[in-house]
Amino acid sequence: MSESLTKLRTCCGQLASDKVTERKKQIDVFKKELGRPAVCRQLDENSKKGGGMTWEHCFEAVREFMVKEVAHVKSKLGKGKGNQDHRKLLSTTNIFKWFVQKANNTGEHLKLAKLVDHVILLIKDETSVLCYGTECCMVVSREVLGSWYYSCRLITKNWQDFLKYFCLILRDPPPGISLDLSTQLVHQLFAGAVQHSNIKKGIFFNFFKQIIEKCRSSEFSSTMVNTILGAMNTFCLYAAGDCREQVCRLGEETILTLLHIWKAQHSTTKAALVDFMYLQMRVHHPKGALTEAEGARAVNMEQWKSLVHKIYEVLYLEWTQASNKLKLKGLGAKEIKFSSSLVDLAADVCHQVFTGSSQELFTPDGFEPSSQSSTPKRKNVAGTTPVKRRKLESGWKMLRDHMTQAGQSPSIIPWLQLAEALIRRYPEALPKDQIAEFLAIFIQLQSECKRGEIHSQILLCLEALALCQATQTPPSTPGHHHPTGSQWTKVWAGTIRTIGLRTTEMEVFSLLTTLLVRKLVCPGQEVWKLFTSSIIHPTQYSLSFLSTLLRNTFLPEKHSNELRPNCESDYPLREDLLEWLLSSMEASDITENMKPVTNTGKNISSTLFSTVLCSLICKSPKAVLVHDYSSVLPSDDISPLSQVENLYLCSSFDEGDVGNHKGIPEDSPSSRELTPTVLLDMLQHLMKKLTEACRSHQQLDFSEVSSIQSAIQFSSVILKVLTILIARDISSLEDAPVAQIMRSLRSLLNLITESIKTSLSNLDEANKDELLQSFHPPVKNLVETFTWPSSDGSILSKKERKTFCHVIRCSISTELLDLLMMFVINKGIKKRGQPSAFTSSRHGDVIRDDFDDEFDTAASMRSKTDSEEDEFAVHQSSMSMNQDGDREYASKHTTLSVTDQFCLTSCYVLAHCCSSLSNEYSSPGGNHGIDQHELLKKLLQSFQEEFVAARPFESSPGDMKMWRTVK
Repeated sequence: MSESLTKLRTCCGQLASDKVTERKKQIDVFKKELGRPAVCRQLDENSKKGGGMTWEHCFEAVREFMVKEVAHVKSKLGKGKGNQDHRKLLSTTNIFKWFVQKANNTGEHLKLAKLVDHVILLIKDETSVLCYGTECCMVVSREVLGSWYYSCRLITKNWQDFLKYFCLILRDPPPGISLDLSTQLVHQLFAGAVQHSNIKKGIFFNFFKQIIEKCRSSEFSSTMVNTILGAMNTFCLYAAGDCREQVCRLGEETILTLLHIWKAQHSTTKAALVDFMYLQMRVHHPKGALTEAEGARAVNMEQWKSLVHKIYEVLYLEWTQASNKLKLKGLGAKEIKFSSSLVDLAADVCHQVFTGSSQELFTPDGFEPSSQSSTPKRKNVAGTTPVKRRKLESGWKMLRDHMTQAGQSPSIIPWLQLAEALIRRYPEALPKDQIAEFLAIFIQLQSECKRGEIHSQILLCLEALALCQATQTPPSTPGHHHPTGSQWTKVWAGTIRTIGLRTTEMEVFSLLTTLLVRKLVCPGQEVWKLFTSSIIHPTQYSLSFLSTLLRNTFLPEKHSNELRPNCESDYPLREDLLEWLLSSMEASDITENMKPVTNTGKNISSTLFSTVLCSLICKSPKAVLVHDYSSVLPSDDISPLSQVENLYLCSSFDEGDVGNHKGIPEDSPSSRELTPTVLLDMLQHLMKKLTEACRSHQQLDFSEVSSIQSAIQFSSVILKVLTILIARDISSLEDAPVAQIMRSLRSLLNLITESIKTSLSNLDEANKDELLQSFHPPVKNLVETFTWPSSDGSILSKKERKTFCHVIRCSISTELLDLLMMFVINKGIKKRGQPSAFTSSRHGDVIRDDFDDEFDTAASMRSKTDSEEDEFAVHQSSMSMNQDGDREYASKHTTLSVTDQFCLTSCYVLAHCCSSLSNEYSSPGGNHGIDQHELLKKLLQSFQEEFVAARPFESSPGDMKMWRTVK
């Protein structure tokens, strides 16, 4: 044994002494010895080798010391000293937490099973929990759940035991244990348990019922209530699939208490309340089911209906109060816009209340939720004054009245939000005879509106109403017109007039696309005049609209958007559209035109852009275009709660289709022409323009990050244009224009690679984070360059997929792959796993308290590198980065450092490159000097290192997709 550990070994052997004074003396020696860096280094080395005295031996000594201390406290209490503070009877306090932190400072040296067993042993006993309960909470929260290594290795029994005993501590807190600490720990435990284990659910419903009742007391702050509600929401969502009736019962038993909390608490707590009530509405009424035959379920349906009416009363008052505040402030008032979750909850509740004819609900003046159901009758009690009751209106008429009365004031926005959500979510519920009435109101509001926020909301309402009418009425056939056709024509014209407003760009094009697809209007040739640079610029929304227009209407070949007195072209409109599209890709205008698009988050999809370009060279654009329905329809809800709803409906007696949209035309790859008729003049014109654009991009100043990003975006477009042309037998790689573009593209990618490598080789500590952050978007654009996302509405056939991979092989260089692999391999390994996603709260870390300072000496203080420094070598430049540790509970996306993001994105690009270079898509031309097997081997080796904290490959569905691609 090393001489440095001799004194420590002797000390550990005497920590279990029966004499209190001897234990106190030895624990002081123990702390002093572990404060010596040489001792800690020797223990670290022995723990890794598994020989000599290790941290485990020290832990056994500490465990025996704590057992003796608890026995001493019990003996003192047995002698009539029960009124003393238990912690004052201990020889020392906080030894457990301090030792675990010290032992795991440079890695997880303690065995998880023994650590967990000791914690459970302490919190099970009523005396030891009084002595060490606070320390146990801190150790579990910070050292166990805060460690990726430990949290991934907890078995189901560990999670179950932790939840069982710490929930008991929260429900009946022993003296000295902070409620704030225990509430945060319970939240962490539920967030982790639902991800890592399959816990027994039944025992926790009663716990939440009891703890919610306690939340009304003054000892629970708003932060603590919010944390408890977050834990309950996490658990209920987890249990909803298996325990529907119990989740329903929990809601029916706690809603009244939660409504009291709603009135007393502030907005952050209301957000958690909204989440719980929204979950209850969807569990009781999946997809808006009205009756039990349709799939609705409640323990007591009559009681639940009464509770729904009470929720409606609360929400109605919330809406009217917000509207009245805005009315009092006048036209200059700032708009009040409710959160989407609150609006969706209100829509679900209104859908249940609005069923049938318009109803009148009554509530006591100065509303206070009570256990009595709402009824228009008043009960007079002898000797009391009848309670004054206030009428609440409900029904579609109520919505129309409020929108009409509000006019153009900001007070209309909450009602427009509610109307849009209600019509969008439940289009079949709106009576057919009221569609025209709502349409007339929206048209009047649209014509008179002068405020951008109101105008945006009106456009959303019109789109929802258009989808509603199309759902209830089949698409019109030639010679048949909708009764409201003239009104929709007014909507079309009014929307066209506001097409240049950037604040409503998305809503404008989405509405126009909906009207076009649903055949509610028949546009004339004037619509093509919109596609000029003086009116609109190419964006994701304008391109989606152009794609829809090309697919659903005939292209007037002789029409021209420009003044051409001596035009000799046979296809002037097609040429104008090509010029309009390619003008956004010109190198000279990149900084001016593309940068604002990037800043607003409206990047043009290269897949959509290239598809529209290729459609213009075909006689029938429909031969290439596949419509993107996501631009005109709400995206399919694939959330866990939606999946639970589908499960409920599948088990009901309702024969209706689950999750099917009505009235959506279907397209498939087989419906397209495999070899479309090509206009040779337009093909030559396109190839000429692309060649010129390639040359101009090669002349860019690649010292600017914006130039690199724009060049990558352009490369992505070129790759996909060539894929379409070759896969559809329009051109081949042997054609001179295509071969020339391929050479230019390869040269452009080489220039991009060299510029990134040169810039990152000059990193220093002063600007490394800023420079890495600026280069992350260009590297991220490479993901889109080497993938063909199905989210754009494009479904690749096997031939198209093979062609796309072949084009990638012909264009990508080994230098680019080496650069990306350098980001992965040279990143370095973490010194210690970083906290998992459910480690800390947005309300601050209560785990790090004043007790930590008791043993923090100059020699024993935890290193400041606890912020998880990270090494990343680029051309022998060593860098470190700080990890952002402020995370929300159960966050869907963990907060990764700049270096982590860089590494993860590079992995994603390499994964898809490996897929493209695989044998399945190999060709006689080979992989152009790229060894796919060696590349894959290096990438898989890098995954075996713990190079990213917080389980990066489970931080998002995209990361998991990358991992599956590589595997």
